[in-house]
Amino acid sequence: MTHIMLPDGFLPWWMSVGGAVVAVLIVGACTVGMRAEASARTVSAAAVLTALMVVVMSLDLIPIGYELHGTVLTGIVIGPRLSAISAVGFNVVRALFGDGAITNVGLNTVLTWCEMAGGFIAFRLLSPLVRARRVALAGGLATVTSLGLTTLVYLAVIIGSGEATVSAVLDNNATFGLNGGRLPNVGSEAFAAVTLVAGAIGWTLEGLATGVILAFIARARPGVVRGLHGYSGISPDITNGLRSKPHS
Repeated sequence: MTHIMLPDGFLPWWMSVGGAVVAVLIVGACTVGMRAEASARTVSAAAVLTALMVVVMSLDLIPIGYELHGTVLTGIVIGPRLSAISAVGFNVVRALFGDGAITNVGLNTVLTWCEMAGGFIAFRLLSPLVRARRVALAGGLATVTSLGLTTLVYLAVIIGSGEATVSAVLDNNATFGLNGGRLPNVGSEAFAAVTLVAGAIGWTLEGLATGVILAFIARARPGVVRGLHGYSGISPDITNGLRSKPHS
């Protein structure tokens, strides 16, 4: 729901340039201190999960036209710093495949990174659930929260670009996925409402999937999940507890 799939030239130049500038600032800030986090294991995980995102976001949930993301799962596993590099690579590949435009890579990188970093932060804030070994619930809630907030940013970008951009998104079926249909004369308020309603269904489904996958990874290979590392208030033994102690 938050991937801008408009061809080059549909967004105002100032929006595309602004997105590119923000993306460069994010990547620049995230690369500071990245060497301490980057290891063969974390870089490999980032590469695999980025490839998974490319595949997953090519699938639509019919009939709501929602594209699965995989961004929050990736962000929780690899952390916000590596997520910035992952977001750039993901959006460049998508643009080269024709799903989006080269001039939108900056904006899409910002949106993708917001989902990834937001999911990581939300997951860390849900540490009481993690301590209670409710990793699946924490992952699901983090997914819904991050995707919901990022959708608001997406709506601000599209609606802030003008009615012509809203009409272009509708005509392109980027949000509604209506199998070739069109929704003419739909205002910004209706566009935002339908996007949020359809998105809420998608966020819930993705939250369920993310929670299940994350819980499995946390039990099988807890050291891989960066979201479980070093958060104040979480016992150093929590990852061992996730793996070794059965649920009551």
